[in-house]
Amino acid sequence: MQVGIDAISAHIPPHYFPVRELAVLRQIDPDKLEKGLGLSAMSLVEPEQDATDLAAQALIALLQENPTVLPRVGRIYMGSESHVDGAKPTLSYALSKVETALGQPGCFNACDVVDMTFACIAGVDAMLSCVEYVRLNPDHCAIAVASDLAIYSEGSAGEYTQGAAAVAVLISANPRLLVMEKELGIGYAGVEDFHKPLQRFQRAALAQELGAALNPASDSAFWSSPKTQVWVHSIEPVFDGPYSNACYTERLQEALTRYENQCGESWLQRFDKMAFHLPYAFQGRRMGASLWLNALRPTAQWADLVAEIGPEPSQEEAKTEWEKKASKSQLYRQFVAQRMLGAERASSAMGNGYTASIFIALLGIMAQAITEQEELSGRAVGFLAYGSGSKGKVFRAVFQGDWKQSPAAQTLWTRLKERSPIDTETYLRWHRAR
Repeated sequence: MQVGIDAISAHIPPHYFPVRELAVLRQIDPDKLEKGLGLSAMSLVEPEQDATDLAAQALIALLQENPTVLPRVGRIYMGSESHVDGAKPTLSYALSKVETALGQPGCFNACDVVDMTFACIAGVDAMLSCVEYVRLNPDHCAIAVASDLAIYSEGSAGEYTQGAAAVAVLISANPRLLVMEKELGIGYAGVEDFHKPLQRFQRAALAQELGAALNPASDSAFWSSPKTQVWVHSIEPVFDGPYSNACYTERLQEALTRYENQCGESWLQRFDKMAFHLPYAFQGRRMGASLWLNALRPTAQWADLVAEIGPEPSQEEAKTEWEKKASKSQLYRQFVAQRMLGAERASSAMGNGYTASIFIALLGIMAQAITEQEELSGRAVGFLAYGSGSKGKVFRAVFQGDWKQSPAAQTLWTRLKERSPIDTETYLRWHRAR
């Protein structure tokens, strides 16, 4: 029995902030962001909106496009790192909004509803759990949701990678779009490359800073509390960019090696297209260069690379420069163009969607193939998922005959063009309101 993606929908926020405008604001060379990182725009939502609104819109679109499927849905799992509650699933808030919008109160009454958290890989975790559910219950369907807002501190190295998106993926037996294969490579290590900490503040110090005094008789829920400390959960992450990039590459290399051990074949031969988690558009090509080199060495193409840029040096210092040269070689550029271009294009226009990022990459691959009239039926896409903290997962899916019928892929470029830009003043106001 084949199980996989039967349908996919995406909510693309209607507003964006041009990355070139942010570069001017932060006095950064715009070409560094546009040409160096592949960034052009950041999808943004208004301050009163959160991950529940994004998720609800993606789910509404999925259910409206597939109106007969709801009675068979037994599981809805959501991956996010933008949760709105410390106990109740964020997904439950989104489902309440969907029930209201559809005019069907209680329509999810028989569904198992769960939030999953593991940084940016949680959406993939949710999807793979849904795949296993359908393998055990082939008469049922499941839905995986990925919804996030990537928000970084003003002036930080992550600010220009911000974005927002939500995706809903319908998993079923005999899927129309993609069949998921069972081989799965995993790499995990408990590291501190990126996190959103709980922070503690002394209330007395806060009161002194504000020129106020603690007043137990106050009506304020904040100042009248007897607690001596205040805990704040930051939506703006603490991260180490270079270390996180190293963890990204290490976990994916581990996952790729374990994936190849299961398949008995190099991933270079198995992946016609590649859907990376993309914190920024060119992350896949920049981090993927070392993965590509490791996989290329035992193949006949290694001689082509050597002919183009010269033999690999033995000295470590010279080797680093040679690898940079390899990443700019014509051979690697062709590899990127053939396997990653659509994913990069979609990411460039939206920014980082955290858990939604890898699914936006998939839609970009499909949309680009539609634009270029490239047939994907029978061809495979390799998913290279990553979540800080850190975990990598690698697996493969094969496109089915109806892959072109996805409305989300058909309309992706049009929907991105129809968005409205916001100005710098609006961007700062929205950012500071969160």
